[in-house]
Amino acid sequence: MTAKVRFRFSPADWWLLALALLGLGAYAWLLPQVHPDAAATMALGEAEAIDIAEAFLADHEYGVVGLESEAEMRRAEHLLPALQEELGHTGALEALRGDAQAILPAYYWLVEFTETFEETDGSVERRERYALGLLPNGTVWFFDNQSSTPRFLTTMRQALLRHVDRPALEAALAAHGDAATLDTRTLADFSDSLLTARLAFSTFGRTQPDTTVIPANFLETNVLGASAAIAIAQHHLQNTPFGPAGMVADSAWTVPEKQNLLAQVRFLDTTRPYGQAIQATVTVTALGALQSIQTRFNPDREGRGIPLREVIMVVLYLILGIFMFVVFFRRFLRRMIDARAAIYDGLIFGFAMALFVGLQRDYVFMEGNMALWMRIVFGMMGVLLSAAAIALLIFLFTAATDSIARTIWPKKLQTTSLVRQSLFRNVFVGTALVRGLGVGAVLLGLTTVLLWLLPGPSIILRESFLPGSVFLPVVAMGALMAWSAYIVVTLVIVGAGTFFYGQKKRTWLMSIGVVVLYTFINGSLVGLDPYGYSWLFSALAGVVLVVAFWRYDLLTCFIGLFSSGLLWLTSEGWLVEASPALLDFGLAALIIGLLLVVGLVGIFSGDSNAALEEYVPEYVKEVAQQERMTRELELAHEVQAVMLPRRTPHIDGLDLAAMCLSAQEVGGDYYDFVEIGDGRLAVVIGDVSGKGIQAAFYMTLVKGFFRTLARKIDSPAEALRQMNSLFCESAPRGMFITMVYGIIDARERTFTFARAGHNQIILKRSPSQTAETFLPPGLALGLAPGKPFDQVVQEEHMNLRLGDVLVFYTDGFSEAMNSRRDLYGDEQIAEKVASVGHRSANEVLRSVSEDVHHFMEAAGRHDDMTMIVMKLTRRVGGPA
Repeated sequence: MTAKVRFRFSPADWWLLALALLGLGAYAWLLPQVHPDAAATMALGEAEAIDIAEAFLADHEYGVVGLESEAEMRRAEHLLPALQEELGHTGALEALRGDAQAILPAYYWLVEFTETFEETDGSVERRERYALGLLPNGTVWFFDNQSSTPRFLTTMRQALLRHVDRPALEAALAAHGDAATLDTRTLADFSDSLLTARLAFSTFGRTQPDTTVIPANFLETNVLGASAAIAIAQHHLQNTPFGPAGMVADSAWTVPEKQNLLAQVRFLDTTRPYGQAIQATVTVTALGALQSIQTRFNPDREGRGIPLREVIMVVLYLILGIFMFVVFFRRFLRRMIDARAAIYDGLIFGFAMALFVGLQRDYVFMEGNMALWMRIVFGMMGVLLSAAAIALLIFLFTAATDSIARTIWPKKLQTTSLVRQSLFRNVFVGTALVRGLGVGAVLLGLTTVLLWLLPGPSIILRESFLPGSVFLPVVAMGALMAWSAYIVVTLVIVGAGTFFYGQKKRTWLMSIGVVVLYTFINGSLVGLDPYGYSWLFSALAGVVLVVAFWRYDLLTCFIGLFSSGLLWLTSEGWLVEASPALLDFGLAALIIGLLLVVGLVGIFSGDSNAALEEYVPEYVKEVAQQERMTRELELAHEVQAVMLPRRTPHIDGLDLAAMCLSAQEVGGDYYDFVEIGDGRLAVVIGDVSGKGIQAAFYMTLVKGFFRTLARKIDSPAEALRQMNSLFCESAPRGMFITMVYGIIDARERTFTFARAGHNQIILKRSPSQTAETFLPPGLALGLAPGKPFDQVVQEEHMNLRLGDVLVFYTDGFSEAMNSRRDLYGDEQIAEKVASVGHRSANEVLRSVSEDVHHFMEAAGRHDDMTMIVMKLTRRVGGPA
C-alpha cells in the first residue's frame, strides 16, 4: 500500500511564503520604476518602421524594389550604458521618459534592406544594401549605404551621382554668398545631366581643408570645396534629432578612392546633452545627395577591453572545472560514480543547450555563401557539437559532485534522484518545487529592491531584445536558464559546498566558501557597473541559496535559480510598451504556474512512495557489498588463523618450525600437528585448489577430518584413503586437495608417510651436504573416489638419525616467479636446504623463505606459501 504523509508548514515555510509574496510584489511594483527598459516603446511597430525607412530612401532616390526588409527594436550599445553611468539607472529612466529619447536614441528601430544573390554553384549570398536607425517616434538618426559599388551600377560616377539634391546645393551656395555670383545665373539654369557630368569636389584633407566655393565660372572649374561640403552636410543633418542642437563641424575630407565624388564631414555636439558625447559623420556627394549618416556615442568608451569581473569569473570556473575533473577521475578509477544519473542529466541539459544554440537568430550557419543544404548540415553539426560539449561537462560534474555529496548529505539529493526516476507526484518533490518557486520569488524581489535602494549603478543590457535575438524566446531562455542554473548549482553549491563542509564539518565554513564563490562568478540576476555592485548583489543572492540548500535541498535551489532567471530574462515583455515578447513573458509565467500546480498536487496527494523507493546508486551498493565482503574476508582470515596451529608443539628431541603466507586475505594452504602420544607426532601439509573463501572453507573441512582420523588410525595411507572418501562425499566435483600426511616417532627415529599428489619431501641427512627427495605415488584428495585412489596411494617408511632434516612445502615455494617469469623450482629448494641443513629448523625455514622472496624481487606472491621443517636434535631422554 502507498504510504500517506500529511504535509505541515514549518515556521521556515511560513517565512518563505511571506518573503516570496513580498518579492513578487516588489518585482511587479518597483521594477518599472528602476529599469531603463520601462522607457522603451515598440508602439511604432515593425511594419510602420519599414514604411518610414522606405519613404526616407525614396526621398533620397534610393530604390528598394526587389530588396528584403526587416526591422527590430534595439538598445544603443554605447549610449545606454554611458547614460546610466552619468545619471544612474533610475536617472536614465527618468530622462528617457522625458525629452531624452527625442535626441538620444537609447532605444531605436534598426531597419535593414538586403539583396539575395544565387551564385552559379548554387550557393546563396545575402548582401546588405541599406541600414537605417529610427527613433521610437520614427525620426531617422543614422543611415548606412552600401549600394555604391560597381555590383549595383555600371560606373562609380553613375553609382554615386545618380541624384541631384538641389535644396542641398542651394544651402551650400547660400552659405557662401548670393546665387547671383554664378555669372548672373541661378542653379536652376543648370540641368541635372550637366551637373552630374561635370561637378566634383576639390581635394582637401582633414588637416588642410580647402575653402573653395562654387566660383562664377561654374561650368569651367566644376569644383566644390570643404565649406560647400560642410554646408551640404549641415543641410541633411537638420532632418535628424541632432540638427537643432549644437552640432559643430570638426573636420571635412574627400574620398580619393571615390574620385573625389564623395566628401565626409564630422560633427561634434558641443552641448553634450545629458553628459553624452555625440559624433556624427555625414557623407555627401558632389551633387548634394546624402550618402550616409554614421553616428557614434561616447567613442571614448569603445574598446575598453575585458572587465576584471569577467576575468575573475572565467578563472574561478576553470579552477572549479579542473577540481571536478580531478574528483571525477579519482572516483572513476575507484568505480564510485553514478553513471546512470550523470548520463540522464547530461542528455537532458545537453538537449537544452541544443535548443538554445539552435534558436539563435544570428547563428553562424543561418546565412552565408554555402548552399542551403550545406548550411543545414553544418548548422545541425554545430548544434550537436555544442550539445555534446555541455552534455559531457554535465556528465563529469554530476558524476563528481553526486559521488562526494552522497557521502555527506544524501538527503539533499533525494528529490533530485526522484525526479530522475520520473517520480513527481509525491510530497518530497512537491514541497521542493513549491519551496524552489518561493526561493525564486525571493531572489526576484531582493534584486528589484536593491536596484530601488541603489539607483547609482548601470544595468548591463543586451543590444538586441528577445524577439530580435532568438526564435521562440521563452523556449530559448528556458533552455539557457536550465543548463546554466544546473551548472552553477552543481559546481558551486553542491561541489564546492561539499568540499568546504567536508574539511571540518563546519556550517559557517561551507556558507562563507559558497557565498564567496557565488559572489565572484557573478551569480546575480542582473549585471551591473561598477562591478562592485554586481558582487554585492551576487553575495546576497548567494546567501539566499546557501540558506535554501542548508534548510532544504538541491532541487529547491535549482528551481529557485531557474524560475527567477526565466522571469527576469523575459521581463522586457511587460516592461517595454507594445513588446511582442509579452506573450513570451506570459508563457514563462505559465511555466512557473505549471511547476506550482505540480508541486501542490504532490503535496496534497500525501503520496510518500518515494520513501519506500529511495534511490541508491549502483556504486553505493557495490561499495557496501565490497565492504561486506571485506569484513567477511577479515572474519574468514581470523577463522583461518584459528584453524592453523598457534604454536608448534614441543616434542622431546624434535626441533619444529612452520610458516603459512596467504596470497590473498584468505588462503587454501593448510598445515597442522597432532600429538598422538609416546613421542609421536602426526604432521600434515596440504594445498586446496583455488584461493579465497572457498579454499579456506574446504581447508577447514579437511582439518576436521585430520583431527579425527589422526587419533584413530596409525597408518597414514589408510588415513588418506578414509579422508578421500569423506572429502568426495562433501566436496563438489573439480575440488581437490594435495596433501602429505606422516607420523614421526622421535623415540624410534622413524618417519612413516603417504602422499596424495603433493610436492616432494626433502630429506637432508647428517652430516651429508646433499639432500634427497621423495615422491611416492598418490592422487590428490577428491580426484577419484574408492579403489582408483586407494590402489594408487602408497605408504613409505624411513629411518632417521640425529641431525636429519625433513622439509615439507607447497607449490607456492617451488612455483615462485620473478619479473622475468623464471620459476624458483624444486631443485633450488633442495639445494638451499642442503646448504643450510646444519642450522636449526627455524633458521632453515627463514633461509629458504628469504632466498625465495629475494628471487621474486618485485613480482610479489601469486600463490599461498607454506613450509614445515623438522629436525632430530638429540636422543630422546639424552642431553640436549
